[in-house]
Amino acid sequence: MKSIDIFGDSFSSHHDARYSADTTWLDRLVNNYDIRNFSRSGVGAHYCINKFLKLTEYSDYLLFCIPDLHRLNLKYITDKTKQLDSSLVYDTMKRLSYDFPEHIDESVLEFKDRIYQDYQSFYQMKMDKLLEPLMVQYIFSKPYEKILVWPSSGFGFSQKDVIIPEHGYVVEGSLNLISAFESRGDTDGSKVFGKDTRNNHLSKENHQVMFESVFDYFENDVPPNPRNFHMNIIEKVDNFIYDN
Repeated sequence: MKSIDIFGDSFSSHHDARYSADTTWLDRLVNNYDIRNFSRSGVGAHYCINKFLKLTEYSDYLLFCIPDLHRLNLKYITDKTKQLDSSLVYDTMKRLSYDFPEHIDESVLEFKDRIYQDYQSFYQMKMDKLLEPLMVQYIFSKPYEKILVWPSSGFGFSQKDVIIPEHGYVVEGSLNLISAFESRGDTDGSKVFGKDTRNNHLSKENHQVMFESVFDYFENDVPPNPRNFHMNIIEKVDNFIYDN
């Protein structure tokens, strides 16, 4: 049986992004491969790359669902699932406001000034523009038989600064867009605050499509096509932001 390493956030976390007993794309994948899943809800790209750097042994295949680059891996935020909260603190203060979302924990808010300063430095140094292609290129440098990179956040990322090897593929768009477009009336992919109770932020129908997309790539060299996913199949997910 072939093996897969998986990195990412709640879109690919097998257990801490589960809200029902419905079969997920990861359940199906586990039945077909030996899986090592390093994904964790709420984390960003920096956390995942740090984990990836520590690997000394590699599986046959790699699925890297790159999370939001704007969730910095701040050492003083010890609960790594709170990286999303840190980015929301910065976004709020950037608007000259202290009206933080109610769900943000005090353990994060006590560092609000430090968070703001660190994020400011990150953007002033243009690190958000530099790190993304460097991270993806590093991912492709590792000795896997096949590598599938699937952004989980935003609108995906530009591939023009990345050399993609023959054994690799980068999916256009993001899992976040697929999740948002499931909802009727959410055609712009917007998100608001609240709690999403879909396993890995996908409907049951799209869990099947997700499994087939990953399986077909690794087994049959068929690149995933985001247009195969179902859209407008559930009522609008009010008050939703993933990894909350």
